[in-house]
Amino acid sequence: MASNGGILMQKLILVFCVLLGITSLLFADDGSQSHQTDKVWASGFVHLGAAFWASGGAGIADPNNAEALLYNPAWRMQAKHLIIGGGLQRLSAQLQYATDSTADNGQLVIPNYVLGVSRYGKWMFQGGYREVYNVKNHVSRSLVPLPEQSDAYVDLAIAQRVSALFMGVNRLLGEKLSAGVQAGLLLAYAETNTDEKKYASGSGIGFDFKAGLLYQPSERVALAVTYYYLHSIDYNVQYEPELMMKFYLGTSRTLRFPSSLAAGIYWKPLNHLSLSFKIQYQNWKAVQSTMDNRLEVAAGLHFQPAKKIGLRLGGFTSGNYLNGQKNFEDVFFTSAGIDYKMRKNLIFSLSALTSHFFAGKTGKGYDQLDQLEILMGIQLRLWENP
Repeated sequence: MASNGGILMQKLILVFCVLLGITSLLFADDGSQSHQTDKVWASGFVHLGAAFWASGGAGIADPNNAEALLYNPAWRMQAKHLIIGGGLQRLSAQLQYATDSTADNGQLVIPNYVLGVSRYGKWMFQGGYREVYNVKNHVSRSLVPLPEQSDAYVDLAIAQRVSALFMGVNRLLGEKLSAGVQAGLLLAYAETNTDEKKYASGSGIGFDFKAGLLYQPSERVALAVTYYYLHSIDYNVQYEPELMMKFYLGTSRTLRFPSSLAAGIYWKPLNHLSLSFKIQYQNWKAVQSTMDNRLEVAAGLHFQPAKKIGLRLGGFTSGNYLNGQKNFEDVFFTSAGIDYKMRKNLIFSLSALTSHFFAGKTGKGYDQLDQLEILMGIQLRLWENP
């Protein structure tokens, strides 16, 4: 006979599936929108958490890594208070999607998240700041109308950045199951530059929502389910006074993002070794009806050879198209990192992830995503005893 916690978990998973279907219908782009939709890249989403991504981003069910809270709001801790933060250095991130165009993910972002958590009995409250999306397109020799001449070929740099202020809460539902939600205010900023000069900019606001479940039947096994939804962001482009004519981009723009549903498992077969696995469905038809949905698979391991040191390895896809077509971003990433326990309640993490070893060419001969990132993070736990 199923336990009450198991029945409740089944019902909540069903609710997540319904939510994913509803957002697919409500926010799919049918081409009738008055706003012109911006191109959104999967590689533009910011990787948050050095230890989390050192294990391939698979640890949404890992009960021992506080950075999982950035992706699963149901994560629980034994400490009374927790502060985590981190950043990254993108050393390279090139995506050749046309003979005269490339895209990258920006460069230095420190910090790209700060999160504070407090636990009161069965309740846990969260709040903080995080980067969500950061990408810059470089278009060489683009034809642009300028006031001093009829037309001119210039090099354009179109940057887009989305960050979030968020709050969340989770609660224990029995001894083994917890459920949590997070809601954030999205702040978007876009800018177009050419020859080191800003010609146009715009900003807008939106919101995102995360929900998660964490079920831990024993110290060695944990299961998780998460749902993530980002609302579209509309913004108007403001042009500089000296630019009398408008770019081909238009004045009214929209950023649309995919919703996602993920499931993960954590398994600790040995005292010093743990494994994590994740599968994530991404609804890219919510971005544009002509796009196909994607599936991301991730796996990672954590090995602790000494009390103060932890080693991590992982790998993940960047979002394969479900129809099997080879895409610019359909490439495999490898990751590795180290955790160092500086004090009893203070952990420093350093990691790297790259697609360099697997980036190739698509059937049309264009280069796939070739990306390298260095991530760092810190976890400070206060009042360790429950």
